[in-house]
Amino acid sequence: MKNKRVKERIEAIYAKVPEVHCQGKCWEYCSLLAMSGIEMKRLVDAGGAAGALVNRDDMLCGSLDRRSHRCRAYAVRPLICRLFGAVKRLRCPHGCVPDRWVSDEEAWALFSQVCMLSRELGYDEQGRGTRLDASSFQSWESVAHYVNLDMAMGDVRGRDKGKER
Repeated sequence: MKNKRVKERIEAIYAKVPEVHCQGKCWEYCSLLAMSGIEMKRLVDAGGAAGALVNRDDMLCGSLDRRSHRCRAYAVRPLICRLFGAVKRLRCPHGCVPDRWVSDEEAWALFSQVCMLSRELGYDEQGRGTRLDASSFQSWESVAHYVNLDMAMGDVRGRDKGKER
């Protein structure tokens, strides 16, 4: 019963993020993610430990299928993945757009709600050491800056792959 209630609570937060009309071209940006412990647990439960860790060979998310370039844990992806393309600071480089833009203030409020839920349920330590712990951020600006740095790394990964072809 507890798991059902946790799922309902986190899904209610996620439901506030508008749909992004994704073309599936942003897979090179799936890397180190800021997530809460509860989000880490949901990823692990959905796909085992490999689904929650970054692959050290290519620094891409362990939930990313390398052949299809699709997320194997899409239904339980963390908030930061849901916000990608929905917040102007995390605008999709391929032109995918949301039904409406999420403001920085709204993004931070959602991020904070997920972190509070995780702490309340005792999951705040589970994300440490495997992915960036969401509770370590002090503002939306710091989250967006981190993700934008990771997007720059995705651009580099994409250019490097182009050279190999």
